[in-house]
Amino acid sequence: TLAPEYVDAAPSFPAGSRFKFYVNTNGLVAAYSGATLTNLTHTPLSEGSNTTFLVQVDYPMQSWSLSVDGVPVATDLALSGGDMSSRFEELGFIEMGTNSYAYVDNVLVQRGQTASTFVLPFEEPFNALDLGDLNGQRDWESTDAVVQGSVTRGGKACSITNGSGKIEHTFYGDHTNVWTQLEIRPLRG
Repeated sequence: TLAPEYVDAAPSFPAGSRFKFYVNTNGLVAAYSGATLTNLTHTPLSEGSNTTFLVQVDYPMQSWSLSVDGVPVATDLALSGGDMSSRFEELGFIEMGTNSYAYVDNVLVQRGQTASTFVLPFEEPFNALDLGDLNGQRDWESTDAVVQGSVTRGGKACSITNGSGKIEHTFYGDHTNVWTQLEIRPLRG
């Protein structure tokens, strides 16, 4: 199970507001709004294959949407709280499954309403990082996560240890409508 997590620390934003999606060991995805877990209808993910996830967050509308390998599987899911002044501040991944590791690669954060207006404030392919402990590299904060080159889309990727692994990246600026794209590799537990 890999859980991308949104947290807005602005004082006017209710504590604990976040979205998560979980990739289960059977290859199915469930989305969590902070209050409700929704099982999504889609083709199961293939074991051991890289899968591209796209998360679109609309803060003024207090909603988010999720696509899996280019296919929308959930739209207009509610954030668990929010207001008109909220902004994107942190991206994190938590490994909560029964496997030894989860793998994350090619993380993009894009700002803009449409593909033609995208600005790319952040891109992390992990390829330029040093092998070994991720913590402290390019402002990543991590526990039990390493940069490795054995399981990757190409070059290097991040592996997160089951049960204890967590990575976070803090962003500075007034990013509001944000698209996040990443690749993960689900493995059967």
